Amino acid sequence: MSSPRLSHFKVVISGLVVEALQYAKPIGYNLLSSKKPSPYRKRRALAEQEISESSLSRTKNTLIRLINANSRMWQMEPQFITFTFKENVADLSTANAVFTNFIKRLNYRYFGTKESIARYVVVPEFQKRGAVHYHAIFFNLPLIDRKEEYKTDEFQHLWGQGFIKIKPMDNIPNVGLYMTKYMTKDATDRRLVGRKKYFSSRHLLKPEVISYEHIAELMMEYLFTIKSKYSYITKAKKDSPYPPENPTFVSTFHLTPEQLSELKSFYTVG
Repeated sequence: MSSPRLSHFKVVISGLVVEALQYAKPIGYNLLSSKKPSPYRKRRALAEQEISESSLSRTKNTLIRLINANSRMWQMEPQFITFTFKENVADLSTANAVFTNFIKRLNYRYFGTKESIARYVVVPEFQKRGAVHYHAIFFNLPLIDRKEEYKTDEFQHLWGQGFIKIKPMDNIPNVGLYMTKYMTKDATDRRLVGRKKYFSSRHLLKPEVISYEHIAELMMEYLFTIKSKYSYITKAKKDSPYPPENPTFVSTFHLTPEQLSELKSFYTVG
């Protein structure tokens, strides 16, 4: 049996946003899963389930990386759009079905096909009155002229359920972090227990994770020639039964396309 692969370093590339992680103790990666089946655990009844802080943190990190991996990677500036319901639609399944039908109309209107061309990530939220509304990031949608939309309400009519609000993302480098602020506000709502905290279109780009020690270390040496946006050392989560015995130093960088190209020159994508 070959010895496990270990590394003190990991680099996560999510579009132009890059995270460099350095572990106090080496961690394993690309390991084969054990063939021994895990013991069966009966799923708790929905009424007994909760959204833990650690679970929410993992979901947020996954969402941030997914959004950043696609922001400015589809030859369009991402657009942040909030969708509301005029009627008090409080059932999430009903609201999701309405949103799915809207996406079909949007694909036909902007791309001339019933195929799923639009690339997006959506976070549901509940208003104080109980109605569902959505915060969505579109990655490849043709730019909506907000002044023209104010005059015609064309996109709002396409939605057809209530008002919309469009916010450009051209001055926001970390779009994923901006988006998850809305998840933080409402994600522990009991109405979201057992439900997806976000949903997305198919065929989105995935973050790239480089854990091979030698390459990741070289990439980090290059990254540290660039000023990071923020850095921190991981701390124990309140509700985690496994406090981090392996403190991790994390730095996040916002790169230019040229810097990203230089960073990727350290490895070859298969």
